[in-house]
Amino acid sequence: MKQKTQWTTSVSGFGWQGHAAVLAPRDDPGGCQPTVAIMLPEAGGDELRGAIAYARTQQGRVLLVADTRQQVRHALSRMLMALPDHRRVALERAHMLSRRLS
Repeated sequence: MKQKTQWTTSVSGFGWQGHAAVLAPRDDPGGCQPTVAIMLPEAGGDELRGAIAYARTQQGRVLLVADTRQQVRHALSRMLMALPDHRRVALERAHMLSRRLS
């Protein structure tokens, strides 16, 4: 039986360690694209709704950064339900998307 991939991305720097997730449109053309970053748990419902609206209208990428894996998972599930044309991508892929020439 195929096992579900467990996405865990740990980031650290400046004496801080946390977790991150990146969402990109399924048809992301690469290159420089609109991106919204959300810091959890600092961002509340209004900020999450604003990020969803921005990503939807601009076909932008979303970066979620949080202190815990659970915070990222909670926000990620909400974002994926609200953004059906987006998918989660690995940080390495997000970096490659931003460097690819359009």
